[in-house]
Formats: sequence, C-alpha cells, structure tokens
Amino acid sequence: MYVQKIHSPPVAAEKKVRFQPKDDLVLLRKVLARYPFKNKSAWNEIALSVADTRSNFQVDARRVRERSHLLIDPHKKTNAESLKSSGIDEEYEEKETLLDEILSFRNSSGNIVGYLKEINEAEMVYRRQELEVKKQQLQLEEEKIQLEKQEKFKNWETINKKKTLMLEL
Repeated sequence: MYVQKIHSPPVAAEKKVRFQPKDDLVLLRKVLARYPFKNKSAWNEIALSVADTRSNFQVDARRVRERSHLLIDPHKKTNAESLKSSGIDEEYEEKETLLDEILSFRNSSGNIVGYLKEINEAEMVYRRQELEVKKQQLQLEEEKIQLEKQEKFKNWETINKKKTLMLEL
C-alpha cells in the first residue's frame, strides 16, 4: 500500500531585523517621549515610528521593546560601573544621554508608585469618613421618623380623649 506524505508549506523564518544607530536614536527618543513601560500599547506607536525611518524596515512592538531593553540594560550596568570609578567626567553622545534620561525616569517611577499609594490611602480615609457621616445622617433621620410617629400617636390619643369626653357630656 502506498501512503502519500503531505508536506505542509515551509514556515517562513523570521526575517532578521538589523537596527542601525539612527534607528536606535529614533527608538530611544520615542521611548523617552511615550514612556511605554507603563502604557504597553505605546509600543505599537513606537514600532510604527521606528519603521518609518527607512524603507523595508519592519518592526513590531515586541521587537522595539526587546531592542529598548537591549540598549537600556547594558547602559544601566555601565552607569553603575562608572559611578564606582574615580568620578571622571565623561562626554555623552545623544544615545547615552537618552538612555540616562530613560533610566532616571524609570527610577523615579518608584516615587510615583509611593505617591499613588499615598493618594489611594488618603482617598480610602476620606471614603470611610464619608460613610460614617452618611451612617450618622441615616440614624438622625430614623430618630426623626420615630419622634414624628410618637408625636402623631400622642395627637391621636389626645383627639380620642377629647372625643370620649364629648360623648360623655
């Protein structure tokens, strides 16, 4: 018996994307402007901007995100090492300057998180106080209703007593 093998079409290998220095600069400028580490959808916009730098240059959000980390992470190490060195003034090119700014913004995001936590806690305290005030208002309204009921009952009793007296006369 003859069995025919069915071959699936060959899967196209992912095309290697080679970033050029000018692509890195565009990428870093866009990363600094959009700060996609908090807004993940911004990576798509950055990918489009970087792809527009030259013809037949196709990158997606994942590739620009990975490239950003490939640029930022070694720079972070270099910065740490240069801080340990003798404090010699270094001349920075635009790329290093952009990387420094991105790193400083990432480091300050911890302060932002703390600030947001403080705001959240303050809002929770305010809401608790607001709920307490509403609870007290409800209690006051309930007491007012009870007083009105008692007053109506007393008025009813007085009217009944007067009617009884009138009938007796």
